[in-house]
Amino acid sequence: MFIEYYLDCFLSDQEIKEVLKSIKSIQKIDYILINEHQLRMSKFFFHQDRINILVDYPLGTNSAEIRLKNIENIAGKSGVISIQAPANNLINRKYDKIRKEIATIKEILPKETEIRYVLDYRKYNHNTLIKFCSILQEYKINIVYPSTTFFIDNIYDNIIAGKFLEKKTQVKPIFNGNLWTPEHLEVIIKSKPVGISVQHTQSLYLLKDIDRNDTEE
Repeated sequence: MFIEYYLDCFLSDQEIKEVLKSIKSIQKIDYILINEHQLRMSKFFFHQDRINILVDYPLGTNSAEIRLKNIENIAGKSGVISIQAPANNLINRKYDKIRKEIATIKEILPKETEIRYVLDYRKYNHNTLIKFCSILQEYKINIVYPSTTFFIDNIYDNIIAGKFLEKKTQVKPIFNGNLWTPEHLEVIIKSKPVGISVQHTQSLYLLKDIDRNDTEE
């Protein structure tokens, strides 16, 4: 199980510096999840392989042309990119267009770049999410975030959505809901996510002493 910290997109440069110093002193972070404009700061604190850049976050409403252009601009600058599910194509069931975009993305990015996708269980029904995850599996993309966390997110709904998609399509969910209490952490660990992504230093304090092997099958 890996641990990831999401860097708030509204932070100033000075705030970014302070947060990055703070989180490195609290807990070993496997990945730092950022928006593209934060790359200039994060690269001074984290190795490139441990940087995860969000694309078209949080709504996924940009055109394919803009999405692909943005991916071209960040290609080779991080070990992971996490792409927001393409809302317009998904809502309108344009599955061939979704496949074409994914194929193009895989051509653009270096082979060693890990690709993840960000979903939102509150925007799409279960059948739509299952279909999209099945398409991801066609391209050997296996790791997903069940939520954007941009809106109010219920910890239990986040876990249920992730486990549902794992059972139906064999994707591996990352827990990325709000983690506030030891009781929350206990439930999360029992759900066995592939990773935990948090955005509050309080959450990192709770994660300090966990045995990461507890979440492995």
